[in-house]
Amino acid sequence: MLLNLRLLLDVCTCVSLLTAVTAILRKKEAISIIFLIIAGLCLRVHICLDPYLHLWDERFHALVAKHLINHPLLPTLFEQESLHLPVYYWSQTTVWLHKPPLALWFMALSLKVFGINEVAVRLPSIIFSTASRIPTDHIDVAFFFFIELAMVFAVLQRSTDRSEYIIPLAISMSAAIYTKWLPALIVLPVWWVLNDKKSNRKNLAVRLLIICSITFLMVMPWQIYIYSSFPVQAH
Repeated sequence: MLLNLRLLLDVCTCVSLLTAVTAILRKKEAISIIFLIIAGLCLRVHICLDPYLHLWDERFHALVAKHLINHPLLPTLFEQESLHLPVYYWSQTTVWLHKPPLALWFMALSLKVFGINEVAVRLPSIIFSTASRIPTDHIDVAFFFFIELAMVFAVLQRSTDRSEYIIPLAISMSAAIYTKWLPALIVLPVWWVLNDKKSNRKNLAVRLLIICSITFLMVMPWQIYIYSSFPVQAH
């Protein structure tokens, strides 16, 4: 059954690529892009059909996501502490705060809807990587998706000079922070450089303040929660 599905995906990939090439030769760029996306999706699904969890880091993320189904606000690697290890042993701990929760919540939702299996663990990454074209670890896939989404809104704001784009930009950056913490702040200097010559410095500073305020209000609830509920682990 699995072999037949893999063969079907291989055929679908080849047909999609041939169709994309034919479309581009006929100068139908939109159709070509659609079939390239389909080919990429087939390849991603093919790769994700491995009937086992990979050792690093997939098995850790899958286990935490499985536990989040039952208690979404309590990320745990092991449900019961069997060894009294220091909390910085992130691979052998109970409360697991090694990564922020957003990508794990997506994985937990997929497991809840589609059952406890390997493909359900990988389904959010299939979707995010198809949208962002970044093939990597599950957490990183979601992180890069939200970073790229924030960049899209930054470019849209530069093109139109309309302030309303800073709100979805701040939300996207907040989602990236909820996925992999402070590396998401790379959005801010890129946004500033893109808009520096387009807007005057005063307006740009006001917009930056709005972005930072929205991000702060969205990110702080989780920080307050983990530092109050799990003070030792959060430090």
